[in-house]
Amino acid sequence: MRRGATFVLLSALAALSGCEKKAPAAAPVAPPPVTAEITVSDQLAAFDTPINAVAFWTHPKIPFNGLALVATDKALVALNIEDGAEVARIDGIAAKGVSVAYTGYGADAWGYAAVETGGQSAAIALYAIDNVSRTLTPVAMTPIPVASGDRGFCIGRDEAGKGLLLHIMRADGWSTIPIAIASDGASVGGRKSAAFGGGLLSCAADDLDTSFFATAPGGAVVHVDKNGVAGGAPFARTPMSAPAGLGIVLNGLIEGGPTDECCGEALVLDGETGGVYVFDHDDGKPLGLVTIKASFDVDGVAKATAIGVGTGNFGGVYRDGVVAIGTAGEKPAVRLVPVNSVLDALGVKFGEAADRRMLNPHDEEETGFPINIPPPQHP
Repeated sequence: MRRGATFVLLSALAALSGCEKKAPAAAPVAPPPVTAEITVSDQLAAFDTPINAVAFWTHPKIPFNGLALVATDKALVALNIEDGAEVARIDGIAAKGVSVAYTGYGADAWGYAAVETGGQSAAIALYAIDNVSRTLTPVAMTPIPVASGDRGFCIGRDEAGKGLLLHIMRADGWSTIPIAIASDGASVGGRKSAAFGGGLLSCAADDLDTSFFATAPGGAVVHVDKNGVAGGAPFARTPMSAPAGLGIVLNGLIEGGPTDECCGEALVLDGETGGVYVFDHDDGKPLGLVTIKASFDVDGVAKATAIGVGTGNFGGVYRDGVVAIGTAGEKPAVRLVPVNSVLDALGVKFGEAADRRMLNPHDEEETGFPINIPPPQHP
């Protein structure tokens, strides 16, 4: 079901006070989910070090020239979707996490990768992704220190679509930090935190309304709305003690179809089995569990360390979006499956994939064009 609020982006920061939120209430035991097995479509790359995170960037004009950004203990690597060719690399950093967001609108939107570097001076830095060369360029700004208790993070648009909101999950709740983009770099605003019993583990920003989804110890999925409010009951529940990550798929309403076939899904990774639990984006309804088996030339997924979800058209079989799984083991690899394979296997109806470059504030019930916000000058 669609959330009743409109997509007009209001500040998510104003309500991020220190008021403690309760841990997710225990939910009734759900019946066994619908399960389906799908075949892996491709292996994008293999690494000699664990894969910590995967994020996607869409190309402004050529779908199959989108990028998968892979964070490992040795580097941040950007790979071409079509053939897995390395496009860009930042060596010498222990990249513990990566998340991508955009400022501006449409083909002129500018993508930014937030990257957590490990070590004694662990911090989150920002890299601009060039729309033509696809190179990664450090953005001039004060690095954001990784504080004691910080866990996973995600980044999304701010309420105006011209800046970014960095959400950091913590052992005692979460923090949100605004980042203003200017022609000569970026400025970091103050950290505003909210307590949440039991803490949160990982998150995925929702560009529809500046809210975010997060995983919690015990298997809960929590939705923190655009006003910074987490409900007392969990948005969804999984049987995992500690989900390995999550991502959001955004897709439109099938023409003439009911509104419960809109507007996306939340995918949660079970690292112990490599399975992916799928929930309705708007009401948390469980849609099923997908496992990934081998093809004739690519291994399947048994254990995993990371999930990345690309919303939009990435060309070919990935025209409705792409899911990447970072596998565990001696030879970690990034393996891909199309979003439409996941949803078709579970009998989920869906419309055209949303392009995150095209998402801007507009009323949920309107069918016209989204508001065009001029892009900021990029560094």
